Amino acid sequence: MPRFRPPPLLQLAAAQALMMSVSSLLLASSARIGLQLGSPGLATLPLALQSLATLLTLPLAARLGLRHGRAMLFLGGAGLGALGLGLAALALMLHSLGLFLVASGLLGVFIGVGQGYRFAAAERVAPAQRNRALALTLLGGVLAAWGGPWLAAWSAGQDLPFLYGYGLLLPPVLLLGLALGRLDFQPAGGAPAAASARLRPAHPLGPVLLLGIGGYGLMGLLMNATPIAMLCAGHQDFGLTARVIQWHVVAMYAPSLITGRLIDRWGAWPVLLAGALLNGAAMGVNLEGSTLPAFELALTLLGLGWNLLYVGASSLIGQHPDAPRRARLQAWHDMGCFGLMGLVTLGAAPLVDAWGWARLNQLALPGAGLLALVAAWQWARQWQEARPGRLKTGQTG
Repeated sequence: MPRFRPPPLLQLAAAQALMMSVSSLLLASSARIGLQLGSPGLATLPLALQSLATLLTLPLAARLGLRHGRAMLFLGGAGLGALGLGLAALALMLHSLGLFLVASGLLGVFIGVGQGYRFAAAERVAPAQRNRALALTLLGGVLAAWGGPWLAAWSAGQDLPFLYGYGLLLPPVLLLGLALGRLDFQPAGGAPAAASARLRPAHPLGPVLLLGIGGYGLMGLLMNATPIAMLCAGHQDFGLTARVIQWHVVAMYAPSLITGRLIDRWGAWPVLLAGALLNGAAMGVNLEGSTLPAFELALTLLGLGWNLLYVGASSLIGQHPDAPRRARLQAWHDMGCFGLMGLVTLGAAPLVDAWGWARLNQLALPGAGLLALVAAWQWARQWQEARPGRLKTGQTG
């Protein structure tokens, strides 16, 4: 009797869910672990190191994926992720901040390799289905919204806080890595190599990278500052912080059910514009007060905006017809995202301490406005070029 093997897209969605569960567990717990093993000044250092490791992994992962294939890349990334989870558990047992920093770096490598899951899904289907495949793979992050924060909140109350959260994720990460290592990741439905080399992207790449990276940075700044701001506002219960982060991650990934369809129906630029406006709305809510419902609503809006910006930018990058350059653009985009994420993560606590929560949102608001203006301008240009009588030279996204 043949063994049941889940469809490749389902396996990639599961891998995305596990990778993001690890990421959200780190997000929810690492600041507390930094306080537990070190000092207040080092609270965000593990998460910043994870972001830096992810940043450094991305260009190398792009080259290794082109040279050796995505299967071996995903297998190796999952192996390092499992090792990182094991070392994190050991660090908590030994009360060693240094060992936890090493574990955070290894988990950052795993997360960096995992950024290719969505692009691998898009490359397995015909061009007309790529936006939906990309978005549906990100839908696996909805499970992470519950898994990571729940594991953090549950394991925080055990004898060794957070130990079991990291230990329980180790076996599934390793097993799923072995499963992905057996898949065939040959691209489907793309243009022949000789033809693709003569094609040019039909949309400006600078604004695409700005919107994707800028949206990621604004989200990271407010997301990482929120737990500190909640403590300053008197919300001391860790379960409340985990719940706010949980709904934020749900909002980041649940829209993937429809984001691909929205891009197919309306194009990427109006979707990107909506994402920037939602980011601005989140900052407006934060300026209204520091109650628990305000934190929940603001981070929900921030997650929705991130989804539209991230999927929209990824969709336009994935349309580049030249496969090697497309891989490099994917790496540059994600490097920018995680590089900026590392900076804002490291600076989140000091900025809240120095400026206060309201002032931080006031200074971030013009950034959301700039992203909205860029998206609106590009949408207007697309509409103008698509008018009857204008010559079309390719896809506009």
